[in-house]
Amino acid sequence: MSAFSQYLKTTLCYLRQKQFRSGVVFAGGQKLHQAHIDELQSCFQNHVVFQLGGERYNFCGTHVTAKQGKQLLGQECQLLICDFSAEFDANSFSAALGTLCGGGLLVIFPPVQAITNCGERWLSNCLEQLIWIEPNQDFSLLPTTVETHSLTQINTSPNSVEQQQQAISLIERVVDGHRKRPLVLTADRGRGKTSAIGMASATLMKRRSIKIVVTAPSRQAVEPLFVHCCAGLSIEAGHRNRIEYTSSTLEFIAPDTLLESKIECDLLLVDEASAIPISMLQSLVERYHRMVLSTTIHGYEGCGRGFSLKFCSWLKQVRPQSRFFHIDQPIRWHRNDPLEHWFYQSFLLDAELPKIDAFDIKQLVAQPIAQQELVEQPSLLKQLFALLVHAHYQTTPNDLMLMLADRSISIVGAYSQQQLVGCALLIEEGSLCLDDIQDIQQGKRRPKGQLVASSLASQLGLSEAASSKSYRIMRIAVHPDWQKHGIGRYILRYLEQHIDADFLSTSFGATQPLLLFWQHNGFVPLRIGSHRDQASGCHSVIMIKPCNGCLWLQSGRKIFSQQLQYLLANTLSKLETDIVRSLVAMSYASVETAPLSKSVGFYSLGGASFDSVAPFIAQWIFSNIEQIESVSDLIIRKVIQQRSWDECAAEFSYLGRKQTESALRQQLTKLSSN
Repeated sequence: MSAFSQYLKTTLCYLRQKQFRSGVVFAGGQKLHQAHIDELQSCFQNHVVFQLGGERYNFCGTHVTAKQGKQLLGQECQLLICDFSAEFDANSFSAALGTLCGGGLLVIFPPVQAITNCGERWLSNCLEQLIWIEPNQDFSLLPTTVETHSLTQINTSPNSVEQQQQAISLIERVVDGHRKRPLVLTADRGRGKTSAIGMASATLMKRRSIKIVVTAPSRQAVEPLFVHCCAGLSIEAGHRNRIEYTSSTLEFIAPDTLLESKIECDLLLVDEASAIPISMLQSLVERYHRMVLSTTIHGYEGCGRGFSLKFCSWLKQVRPQSRFFHIDQPIRWHRNDPLEHWFYQSFLLDAELPKIDAFDIKQLVAQPIAQQELVEQPSLLKQLFALLVHAHYQTTPNDLMLMLADRSISIVGAYSQQQLVGCALLIEEGSLCLDDIQDIQQGKRRPKGQLVASSLASQLGLSEAASSKSYRIMRIAVHPDWQKHGIGRYILRYLEQHIDADFLSTSFGATQPLLLFWQHNGFVPLRIGSHRDQASGCHSVIMIKPCNGCLWLQSGRKIFSQQLQYLLANTLSKLETDIVRSLVAMSYASVETAPLSKSVGFYSLGGASFDSVAPFIAQWIFSNIEQIESVSDLIIRKVIQQRSWDECAAEFSYLGRKQTESALRQQLTKLSSN
């Protein structure tokens, strides 16, 4: 038996006994370690093996590219091979690592190219904390597992399944209890969330005749649910998407099909809900009155936080009796797993904001923060990233790596008494040549890192905006204990005074508070997206503030106003009315103020027809934007967004068109008298 085989055998025995996971890094490349790979194959020949990146090894059951780790979600493996020699994707690695069970081994082939930026330096520093296997390694000198815990301090008692059993009971109560009381089940990876749903489904199917529908971003994501349901029913899996047991069924249906087909069921299970557009989740809640929504929220990752901040806030309003339950006890590995601890530290999933008891706006100081400074001072990096995580719902491990690696990104921190209370991330855009701008406008290319410049050039035809030098504010964050104290405004003023650019820009998911914040700081809207963002459930808006000239701005505002009037009656017909008011108020007003036509007065008294007066009402609203706050929600929906009479009646709780139109006439009478 080779030295590596002996080391591997001893290590795996220890890991399986403790239900720990460990990570090893193979230095020197795959060719130098081919013999070790062969021994890994022998050791794991009867186990599930996944591979992320690189050329596929024959014994790997599932192989995905370096960026496709999310395809492994919901599955489990005992050996995970990650080949980062050519490419590293932090989001993908995060997803793949969650599939590795306790007692399992992570094998990494590190990047082979020279370190060229701070992101690569940070990754290298993190990998150095794992166990490195060098060519001609003396294995007697290597530890058994990652030295992140003192073994004398680790509680090696078996994992508790108490929380998983609580989750199962709560799922059963959704069926047995009152309607319109959905359960929201959240968990970090490896906590047995999906398997708990499968076990609860089996219990319900054995106890009664029930039709259960499960939906998720993909069928693969709910594979553990089907496996545990079949195990609980003591049956073999038959149809891939359907389980039948006596008179009960459990069936997988894709979210879009579920909404289009209006399928009825006794219980709807929505797994990995954070990866489903929020608008779609809201439609499901409104249609199905007995449902469980579950999602993985691993630290700050992805739209899991968008689910928490956006969707759950909405759910508490429309379903105040909703229940929420979080599972934090691991099922797949030990609660003190060294590899999980290493991963949380490496990608700052454990970054917490320090409490700031005192703050003085007069002592506020803003200054640039260099990327090298963040690598050299991990405590500063944690503070900065904690601010960004708490301020934004869509932060991922890739954002950490990008912030450190991309030299076009600038970072500014706001300090009070040497405490970081706010920050901003900016990326340089624009300064594009005529040929590049023409390629963008003709759809031939879309250069990376040029979000606003490309959009203004292609969607509004503003070539000058793309040729100008600008900075896009990617993130602006303020400590939650000291928001609304002028810190954000102070940072923006600092940027205007110290950034060498023709204009500043920002792009964000539109909500009324955010629109008002940017408006109060001198930014004007020039573009709104036609579709809602998957994570936030909001339409993205681009706003800019000129710093030096920008003679094209007036033309851009007029173009935006014309586009907005059309879009509000088409793709933006369901945009929230408060956002409609804000955008209309900020849009470019007509040169001439249009009077309210006499025929509108006749209509409000019962004469004329709606179709004959609607254009005049719309023209009056867009040319009298200072009175937009007086325009009722019903007028906005019917006139500006051109919703049908049936849709308006349903939204405002009227019995039909007659009652809805009567209310509209009354509100127009009130509007015309202002």
